Amino acid sequence: MQSAKKSTKILSALSMAAAAAVASHATKAHAVTLTMYYGQDTSYANSANGVYVASGYNGSGSGTLASGESSHLIGAAAQTVSQTAATTITVPVGGYLSLALDALVTGNPNSAVGVTNPGDVGAQPSFLGLAELGAYVVSSDITGTLLTPQNGGTTVATTINGLASYGSTAFLNGGATPTVAKLAANGGAAANANSVKPQWAGVHVPGNVQPNLAGFDTAPNSAGGLGTNGAATTPGAYTTGGNTSSTGATPNENIQFSSATNTASYQAATTFADNLVFKALASGTVTLSPTVVQASTEFWTANGTTTTSHATNYAANHFGGADTINQLPVLVIKIGSVTPPGHPIALFTANSAGVNATEPWS
Repeated sequence: MQSAKKSTKILSALSMAAAAAVASHATKAHAVTLTMYYGQDTSYANSANGVYVASGYNGSGSGTLASGESSHLIGAAAQTVSQTAATTITVPVGGYLSLALDALVTGNPNSAVGVTNPGDVGAQPSFLGLAELGAYVVSSDITGTLLTPQNGGTTVATTINGLASYGSTAFLNGGATPTVAKLAANGGAAANANSVKPQWAGVHVPGNVQPNLAGFDTAPNSAGGLGTNGAATTPGAYTTGGNTSSTGATPNENIQFSSATNTASYQAATTFADNLVFKALASGTVTLSPTVVQASTEFWTANGTTTTSHATNYAANHFGGADTINQLPVLVIKIGSVTPPGHPIALFTANSAGVNATEPWS
């Protein structure tokens, strides 16, 4: 009899383990893909979601773009870049380079599609998006002697490798409330785009820089990259947006950065961060490598219902071995020895913040 009870207990334990395995598999029985894109808006007057070369940078801002973002670049010219191969961009000494990083999740079907629990705002979507995204920019110019990241503030934000670091210029598309976001999907309400403005209620930081500029720790106590100086995983060092939880009561959080038809395209992607500004200091060649931080990047999956609002509950999942992150190709920055044509050489003038450079070439 005792033996029979033991057998029953063993079988019961095995059944529970099997059920748990099935449940775990059901939560995510698919491979998820994150594809990154360079923003390619061809008009700076429209938005900062592009790759631009400019003659000047105004840290205080000089108006508002059509997107609602602050205008910082002076004499900005859009650059066409490849999304799959290295692109060479020429920047004059004293000029500025501004980058934009867009993102899109595919391959993430919602197991709760069509469900309408009492606390949900409508039926649950077909595909789910990002819960968190972290990214930084690695530079081959380690200390930023040729190309330095521009600072966005003068207050020490954190320390990286024991050195003072300052907030970058990056505009993170999304904050504690949706009103902070300025840009929805690149294609608007196109058939394959979930055109919603991102919200990062959990964490929203622009990332840090150690600029090689007057008034800061100059080389060798500076860094050419954004959010990294040999410490890419330092909390707060890189550009990060994240949500800790989500339910069917906040549907836009669940589908941000996803495709309505599970189709990968630039039009379906949404701006993650733009206005990542670098200043060219001296002639030479620098390679920039924007990189997604896998440890700080997650997607949503359905996870039953909440006990309080009785809404469909979603859990954040890290990208694993079966998932794919399509990183961006490198940018090769060739820095020339002349100022932009048609403009006289001008001395540095500080803006009202006293630090961020504006080169008054226009």
